[in-house]
Order: sequence, then C-alpha cells, then structure tokens
Amino acid sequence: EAARSAALVSELGSVTGLVNSHTSKACTRLDGKELCWPDVQFRQRARWMAQYLKAELGDDRLAANEQDPLRRVRDVRFIQLNLPSELQGRIVALTNGLRPYRFLVNDGEDSAESQDVPLLRRIGTQVGLITEAYDVPRLSKVPLSFERGILLDVLTRSNVELSSGAIWSADFRQSVFRDKDLIRQQISGIRLDGSDLTCTSFEATHLVSASFRKAVLRDATFKAADLDGVSFVEADLTNATLVGARLPAAASFYQAILTDTDLEWASVPGSDWLDKLALQKTSGLDLARWRVAPDKTNSDRMTIMKTANVISAAERITPCSSKAIPIEAGDPYDYTP
Repeated sequence: EAARSAALVSELGSVTGLVNSHTSKACTRLDGKELCWPDVQFRQRARWMAQYLKAELGDDRLAANEQDPLRRVRDVRFIQLNLPSELQGRIVALTNGLRPYRFLVNDGEDSAESQDVPLLRRIGTQVGLITEAYDVPRLSKVPLSFERGILLDVLTRSNVELSSGAIWSADFRQSVFRDKDLIRQQISGIRLDGSDLTCTSFEATHLVSASFRKAVLRDATFKAADLDGVSFVEADLTNATLVGARLPAAASFYQAILTDTDLEWASVPGSDWLDKLALQKTSGLDLARWRVAPDKTNSDRMTIMKTANVISAAERITPCSSKAIPIEAGDPYDYTP
C-alpha cells in the first residue's frame, strides 16, 4: 500500500506538470503580442480561441470543423482548452487510483464525537499541564481524498475542458476542495458526491447535471449559477448562498440541510416549487425567508444574470476569506451595482 501510494503521488506530480506545460505552451498572437492561455483574460477568451484554432487548424479545416466551439457556444464560459486525449486518460486513471481515506484530525471543543475533549482541555489548562492549543487526535469520520482535490484545483485553475471527452468520467467524489474559487466555469456533469466543499464559490458557474450528494457545502456560494439537473440529496447547505441561481427540481434537495440557506430570487421550475420542497424531508427549512421566481424561459441565462445584478448589491467577498474577488474591466458577470 505504501508503494502504491508513493507511485500515485508521483503520478499526480507528473500529471499536474503536464497540464501546466500544455496550457503554458498554448499560445497565439492577440492584439499584436504573444499571449498564452494562462494569461488570457476572461473577456479575451473568444477572440483568443478564434486565433488559436485558426493557427492550429488553418482556415479551411476550421471552416469545415463541426466541433469548432465558437460555432456552437455563445456563452464565453464554455470556451475552454482541450487536453490531449492521452493526458485525459491518465487523469481518469489517476482519479480512480486516488482512493479516499480516513486521516488524523485534531478536534477542539466543538467536536460532536468526543465528549472527553472539552473536559481534558479544561482540566489540563487548569493544572498547567497543557495549553489552550491542546487537541485530542482522532480519525476522521468520513474518508476523503486531498489528492483528488489538488488535481481538481490544478484543472480548474488551468481552465481546461472537463465536460467532454474521456476526462468527463474522472472521479472527483469525496474530494477535499475547501475555500476555492470556481467562478464562471463550465463543469457540467462533474461528480462531487461526499466532497468537502466548505466555503467554495461556484458563482456564475455552469453546473448542469452535476452531483453533490452528501457533500458538505457550508458557506458555499452558487450566486447566479446554472444548477439545472443538479443533485443536492442529503447535502449540507448550511449558510450557503444561491442568490439568483437557476435551481433544479425540488426533489433534488431530498433530506438536504438548508439551515440559513439563502435562495433570494432564485429561478425555479414552477410556481409550486417551494410547496414541493417542503415535502422533501429537509432540515432547517424556513420558507418565510425565501423569495423565488418561476423560470418562464427555463434557459435564459441573461435573465438570471440581470436578476442577480439587481438583487445582489453585497460586496463580492468569499464567505470564508477576507480577500475580495478581483473584477475585470468589462466583466459581464460583474454584480457591482
């Protein structure tokens, strides 16, 4: 097992290096200068990709290529860089090999699993044998994979295509992916069941048919995200923000924890959505706090974005970090009034 783990860690390093190498070498001329994919601004993606494909395929092949993303994609978030098929296969194999595991954690007084921890802390502090930093180590209750989270972080930061090709079957379930920014991404169909996604932001992200079953999403942000077909079954959405999001069917929240969850003016499939939600055995549900709007078009992203722009005058600060999210000039997802 030790040898297997060492080999997987080595493969993780190799794969992340190849991803970074591929994206850093994807370059083309834009506005008179050489520009590589990692340095492309959000508002430059469409023009950069058009130039890149023209240089890679040539005018004739580009015109005949039915898979040209610029022909079928109108949302700039969907313009992402494809990885070589061989590298995609290695990523899929790697995620399958990086199995979740239980790990040692230090529990403090908030531990729900050990009633002895607060007592030991108080006694030790009183007699001067230990300090306030004393914790009793224990094994985590749920197995998780930090390595899957590291790989997902590299892929999303590189803004590569994750929703088509072989890489679509990559297994990111039970990942540790806390306090990350997945803003304005296209990761439809991703499987994050059982993952720890505390404080992660999915703002304005396309998450159609993604799965968050039994995931920890405390303080997560889904502002103006497209959540059509997403599963939140048994997920913990305590204090999560779904302002202006396009929500899935009510049954997708079966037995979810919705304590202090904010769904202000979320777009829902039907005027009776809240009534159906009340039947899903959720906990912490307070219907009086929520105002939702039936989504008449059921697909109009601009309507959702405009709604979020009107109702979300709050500062763009990540829930668990004091660092403000940078807003690019001309950013179509700038919610600042």
